[in-house]
Amino acid sequence: MGFKQILSSVLMMGLLGSAAAMAEKHPPLEPVKKVELSRFLGKWYEIAYTPNIFEKQCVGNTTDEYSLLSPTLIKVINRCDTNKKPFVAEGRSEILDATGARQRTTFLKLFRWIYLPLGDYWVTTLDPHYTHFIVAQPSRRYGWILARTPQLPVETLKALSRSLKQQGYNPCEFVTTPQAGGLKTKRSLCDVTGDTAPKSLPKL
Repeated sequence: MGFKQILSSVLMMGLLGSAAAMAEKHPPLEPVKKVELSRFLGKWYEIAYTPNIFEKQCVGNTTDEYSLLSPTLIKVINRCDTNKKPFVAEGRSEILDATGARQRTTFLKLFRWIYLPLGDYWVTTLDPHYTHFIVAQPSRRYGWILARTPQLPVETLKALSRSLKQQGYNPCEFVTTPQAGGLKTKRSLCDVTGDTAPKSLPKL
């Protein structure tokens, strides 16, 4: 394994420790009661996200595609446009319990085939028709809104913004993802919904 890979591994492990410490400062996060994997698999468009090192190079058209490798393991293909060539990364998401809502996802791979556990990936809001959902972390450090289409109605985004507040997030920290057929620029989610930053987050 090369120096860059080792450095990346150390960095990721540091982020894990930091996220674990942050999680202790927040109330427990409640995932949804059930995720039907057969309906959850397939392609999803990133609608909004909290800025993170993993997507720093992405300028738009970010998608995730899920396929089942085993009853407890999902293959994740992440794609996005960059200022150079399109970026593609393959990861794994381990299903942690029978609900399917608590997963642990990683794109960190050693020796070309060993995937290291990385980040909590909990489905905390899920549309009954599986048209959109929220991915959250107990640390509230990172979060994502994904949908089956490149764009969601403003009213839906407002409802998701309310859900984020209830889950202990500041929705104004989320940034929209430019998508072909969707929003064209990166903007604060509150800019789109007309919301304001919460003065204080709810005690769950």
